[in-house]
Amino acid sequence: MILVFAIVFVVVLGWLMWHGRVSSPMARLERELERLRKAGEPTRWEDIAPPVPKHLDGTPLLLKAIEQLGAAEQKFPPDVWVTYNAQVLEAARPALKTFRQALAYPHWRVVDPTYFFTKGGWQPVFEHLREFARLLSAEALQRKRKGNVDGALESCQTILKLCRHMDDEPYPIAFLVQKAIFSIGVVTLFGKPLGKGFCRMRTLRRRLTEPFWRN
Repeated sequence: MILVFAIVFVVVLGWLMWHGRVSSPMARLERELERLRKAGEPTRWEDIAPPVPKHLDGTPLLLKAIEQLGAAEQKFPPDVWVTYNAQVLEAARPALKTFRQALAYPHWRVVDPTYFFTKGGWQPVFEHLREFARLLSAEALQRKRKGNVDGALESCQTILKLCRHMDDEPYPIAFLVQKAIFSIGVVTLFGKPLGKGFCRMRTLRRRLTEPFWRN
């Protein structure tokens, strides 16, 4: 009789352990993750932001451009820098050159996920990217004043290229910064003195439809 009770106890205990395991929140989570994986949905960080091959990655050049930008800013008081006058643009020229080289690569990966999840959504790199957009806007106006319409269009086009590259950053805040940079480009193109008598609409459409969006 004792043996029978022992066997029944072991069986019941085993069933309870098995049932607790398969019905636990973690088990349900694993099953849901497996279902999502089979459906092709991203379930890991690597799925959302896959590593970029080195020959396609412009991140090192972008970081170099940001470093050059910081060195240029140090040459002026803050209230002078934000005027984006001819002297400021001349000092920022090396940074803008490197920045354009970085844009020639199809991908960037500039947001550190560890920083993002431990210190909040905003990252200093976003402000650097907006600063590049402001410099390009000022450069476009300067080129227009000098009669270089194609150069002014190229500066505006570069702002739009920057917007496209920000698609690589899988964060809601990056989307908001992307829209702010896009606004800088659009205001430069149509809302500032650049847009007044800038060029014939046919020329504008031709330049803006040139292939600068990645596949």
